[in-house]
Order: sequence, then structure tokens, then C-alpha cells
Amino acid sequence: MKRLFTITTLILLFIGACSINSFAQDQIVKKNGKKLNVWIKEVSDTQIKYVEVGDPNEIIFTLDRTLVESVEFSYGKKIDQSDGKYSDEYYIDDKAHNLKLNFLAFRANALLLTYEKAIDPASSIEFSLKTFGLGLFDEDDLSGIGADVGYKLKLKGLFKKDGNFRPDPILHGSYIRPRIGVYFQKEDDFGGSLVDRTYRYVAFGLDYGKQWVINDQLSFDAFIGLHYYLGSIKNNYANGQSDEVSFETVNGGDLFGGDNTAAAFGLRLGYVFGKYGKKVDSSRIRR
Repeated sequence: MKRLFTITTLILLFIGACSINSFAQDQIVKKNGKKLNVWIKEVSDTQIKYVEVGDPNEIIFTLDRTLVESVEFSYGKKIDQSDGKYSDEYYIDDKAHNLKLNFLAFRANALLLTYEKAIDPASSIEFSLKTFGLGLFDEDDLSGIGADVGYKLKLKGLFKKDGNFRPDPILHGSYIRPRIGVYFQKEDDFGGSLVDRTYRYVAFGLDYGKQWVINDQLSFDAFIGLHYYLGSIKNNYANGQSDEVSFETVNGGDLFGGDNTAAAFGLRLGYVFGKYGKKVDSSRIRR
């Protein structure tokens, strides 16, 4: 009798455990509103792997996290879509620094050097130094310096439509770039009583471009943009007098225009170096 009771108890416990397991389901809510009752096996930065409830073969399905609104585990924990994003770990070995030369600027009698540093996989910051009078064509006798700073934001998503992570290097891709610059220039060789003309102005605007990283060594960057500028121009005469005049044209090395509006364009060849190297805690969850 005691033995029968023990066996019965074990059977009931087994049945109860199976029942609990069958009811202990996780739920995935997709962005289109569809709800999936599943057993989640793994949650990574980009994907969710799960098994359909009741599947005797336990076939594992994979779902792109960009298609998921929220996930709720059977034990109560909930994660939402904002947790599904890229990880810095994918880019640890990528080159994150870029030194570029704008070779179109030589035609504008300017030497333009730019240093770029990746902030994260979706953005980078650029600092440019412009030296006028060091180009190949000294037609307007322009000299001086300028500097600008730009913030690049990638346009394309980091994930492909099939849910796989985009393998492009961290500095590669299409972008928009707000930037602002300051310029101090002098133009001379006018002849007569006019000795030289000085320019002091600030330019700001928005660029659109694309940068390619080639063999993890070189970069090629092409861009266009629209900018506005404001400042002052002075004519300096041999007798020490000076007067302010209005802007006619402006040459910023990669900015050209008049009436306070300038078009921007450039082709830049660069050398990429230095690893990104950021390491963060993985958000991978295993069950």
C-alpha cells in the first residue's frame, strides 16, 4: 500500500510539472500587433530565438528584434523594443580614426585636412583645418586659415532586412553632417591705393555624403551641401584707411558662393587607423 502511494505521488508530481511547463509560456508582441506564445531560448542584441509551444521536435525559429515591440518571459521579466539595438562589440576591431585630404580644394588654392573619430556605430565627429594659399592655383592671391567642426550621422539602418547584422566598417556609409566653421582670410595684389582685403566670417550648414572604407586601410568620401555665412570684409588702403564692403563671393576651400549663401562639395581621400576598441557588457540572455 505504501509503495502504491509513493508511485501515485511521483506520477502526480510528474504530471503537475509537465502541466506547469506547458502553461509557463513566454510571449512576443510584434510591431504589427501579432502575439506569439512561445518558449524563448535566446535573446541577443539583434535576434530572438524561440520554440513554438507544443512542438515535439523543438525546432528553433529566429526573429529580428527590430520587428519586435516587447517580450515578456513566463517568470515576469519584460523587455521592450528599445533594448534591441546594435552592440559596440561588433566594432571592436574596426578602424575608428580617419585622416583625410580634400584634393578638390587644391583647385581653390587651399589645403584641407580633416580628422574624423567614430563616436559610436551611428555617428562620428570631424575637425578640419584649412590653410589658404597652399593650393595648386594662386589666381586670387588668397591666404589665411579656417577651421570647422562637423557631426556625422549615418542614414542607413544597422540591420539588413533579413535580420542579419550589417558588416560594414564603423566609418563606412551614407550620412548627413551639420557643421560650422570660422575663417580669417586676406586677399592682396590689387594694385593702386588698395593694399589688401580682409575677410572674417562664420559659415554653417548641412552636408550630405557617403564614405567608403577600402580594405580597412583607405577611405573615400564624397559630399555636397548648402551653407550660409555672415561676417565682414574690409578694404585696406596704403594711407592706413579702411572701409567695410559687402560680400560678393566667398572661397572656403570646399565652400563657394555669394550673397551669404554657399554650395559645398568635396572629394576626400583618407587613411584609417586605430581600433575602435570599446567593450560593453553583452545583453545576451540564455535560457
